[in-house]
Amino acid sequence: MVSYRAYVWCSDNPTPPCDLMEGNLIIDGGQVTLHIAQVVTEKGMPTATATVDTSSDPNTPHGSNQKFILDGGVITWTDSGMTFCDAKAPAGSCGG
Repeated sequence: MVSYRAYVWCSDNPTPPCDLMEGNLIIDGGQVTLHIAQVVTEKGMPTATATVDTSSDPNTPHGSNQKFILDGGVITWTDSGMTFCDAKAPAGSCGG
């Protein structure tokens, strides 16, 4: 599952995806469950195609295919522009 901030508060616009506040905790509004359907390596760059199983985001509908690229500890979700990092990612790759 991929969880991400929508940066829209449900109190301002309840149209999904929207983020919630529970006490001091922000609940991510974007929730997408997917499974990897295929991995291909071209020019040394692994690219995965995943199929969406469930989604709170109408921009990422159930059944759609999404592409992810792995590059040195950084996974880029090309369809959304989001990046996800592991401990091997270069400093600053994911804003941290």
